[in-house]
Amino acid sequence: MREQLEKIKEEALKQIQSSEALEKLNDIRVTYLGKKGELTNLLKSMKDVAPEERPKVGQMVNDARAIIESRLEEARSVLARKAREEQLKKEVIDVTLPSKKNQVGHSHPNTIALEEVERIL
Repeated sequence: MREQLEKIKEEALKQIQSSEALEKLNDIRVTYLGKKGELTNLLKSMKDVAPEERPKVGQMVNDARAIIESRLEEARSVLARKAREEQLKKEVIDVTLPSKKNQVGHSHPNTIALEEVERIL
């Protein structure tokens, strides 16, 4: 059980380290920590473990889960920061351009009628 847990943890950490997109990180999270994930399946198989070993195995699984979650969060923050930097590089704002004027409301009906009469004549 311990070897299997170490193998799962190492695979997850390798995949986290090699991921280049936020979607990939979410897929990794679901694969290992999700409802049908590998760590969850390992916890479900604890019924086969001897009763005196269950607390130790449970603690090891929880430690592995905590490590994977922390690495996922670190990788997510790094990738989000990189994505934000790329977006800022693409979006350049020229502050010397005049601003857009917002048109608030509409013209008075008398003004509209007067402009129409001027247009006709």
